[in-house]
Amino acid sequence: MESKDLESKFKEIGKKVAEVSKSAFDKASDKVQDFTDKSILKIDIKKLQTKKDELYKNFGEKVSNLLFDGTLKELVIENQEEKESLFSIQNEILELEKQIQQKQSEL
Repeated sequence: MESKDLESKFKEIGKKVAEVSKSAFDKASDKVQDFTDKSILKIDIKKLQTKKDELYKNFGEKVSNLLFDGTLKELVIENQEEKESLFSIQNEILELEKQIQQKQSEL
């Protein structure tokens, strides 16, 4: 095999390797971009969920405090089970508050 033929073969092999490498790099780059985009979306969703959960917590505390201090005189709930559930939760909160105060006094 002549050196020109050998040189030509090496150039051809080099060209094919470059094409395959570029194709693989492009595919990997697309996958990395897709992963990054999805990760950013997941982080945004988590932030929004955390904010929503915090608003629910604040809302519940506010309503509960209004019930505890008597500012909210009447809570009209048609479904008796739901009403009992809310008052059960409120009583559990009061009991936990008593337990917390007892533990704090032991410190």
